[in-house]
Amino acid sequence: MPQNPADGAGIAPLVLSERSTEGKIRYASQKLTEIHDQLADPATRDQRGTLLGLAMQLDWAADAVKAQQALGGEAWGTVWLHSKWRYITSQMTTAERELAADAVARWSAAINAHDGEPTTDEPEGLRWWREA
Repeated sequence: MPQNPADGAGIAPLVLSERSTEGKIRYASQKLTEIHDQLADPATRDQRGTLLGLAMQLDWAADAVKAQQALGGEAWGTVWLHSKWRYITSQMTTAERELAADAVARWSAAINAHDGEPTTDEPEGLRWWREA
């Protein structure tokens, strides 16, 4: 007898957190859509609607994460250019520093590519804590 995918049998749990990446969120949405497609029994109509609604909400969340990542790079680029980078990052944990530096590095690479300077070098002094 086939098992009902809505019961969760044989399905790995989907774990999402505030720090989930766009890819993880889109994967969860895809899995919910697959489960939806497996529920052919008319008796599962309500569950199918719920699953499809959740998948659409996850797609919206993935779009929001993608937009936030793009904006985050520009914001950290501004901090890099117009503030005391070393002081600001000295107030952060190492993990927070790395995330901020990663955003600046992506932003810097995008600006360089736009200006026709194909360099992948990070700005000098960006990760000052590693130099110590």
